[in-house]
Amino acid sequence: MIKHKLPYLNIGCGDRFHPDWNNIDIVSHSKDVIEYDITKGIPFKEYTFEVVYHSHVIEHIPYNQVDGFIKDCYRILKPHGTIRIALPDLENIAKLYLQALQEVSENETPSNISKYHWMKLELLDQMVRNQSGGQMKTYLLDDKTNKNLPFIKERVGFEAAHILESGQQTKKTLSYKIKKFLGLSFRSKFRMIKEVLRDKIVLSIILWGQAKRSYQIGSFRTSGEMHQWMYDHYSIKKLLEEQGFKNVKITDAFTSRIPNWDSFQLDGKEGKVFKPDSLFVEATK
Repeated sequence: MIKHKLPYLNIGCGDRFHPDWNNIDIVSHSKDVIEYDITKGIPFKEYTFEVVYHSHVIEHIPYNQVDGFIKDCYRILKPHGTIRIALPDLENIAKLYLQALQEVSENETPSNISKYHWMKLELLDQMVRNQSGGQMKTYLLDDKTNKNLPFIKERVGFEAAHILESGQQTKKTLSYKIKKFLGLSFRSKFRMIKEVLRDKIVLSIILWGQAKRSYQIGSFRTSGEMHQWMYDHYSIKKLLEEQGFKNVKITDAFTSRIPNWDSFQLDGKEGKVFKPDSLFVEATK
């Protein structure tokens, strides 16, 4: 654990982390983030942290490996420590899908059609897509499609509202890609270059046609973007309890056992939730 940090750990932090925490992710864009592949285990000794937190990570872990991951979270927590998890809420997604289905069946307005289509994408796309962004990205970037934007923004959160408004065009520019590449750690740059050489040169020589496409799909589907499983309040509670956690409680983005939780702004800011489709749960060791 890095000195002068709080005994708090954020696993799979992405671009949302607090510099006073210990932060870990497979790719690091900051000196405050340790670069490590958590599929190899969590690289800390037992009884290290008072808090372990991860947001929208657990659904990307294969079902047959998730017990080991939660067990590892338990191992590194101190006695009476807190685990906090934010994850997609399967129950809420399913309810909204059925509601949208009923509404569009009764009244086939453009708004209802968009709501139904989006909820079907939200339910299925991240489990079946074969390329980054999947049909969600295609739908959002299609200017010809009538979209129920207020509903979609409500689902994806205010942090992603600019994606809907700008069409994410800036992310396609060469300057953006160069800037993003330069911000990577040396290890991530090396890995990216190696993958480009492998995919663009080596594979073009030894694979072609359907064989190449099959390899690319398989490589993507094991890259970490896919949802490997989904959870509701009952299944996540049972998972935590089976690994020894107690006092499992469903909470919200701003309520927590963690002292000064609001100040870290990991699940929300100024009353707005970063990922409104989330289920928030805490438990203690």
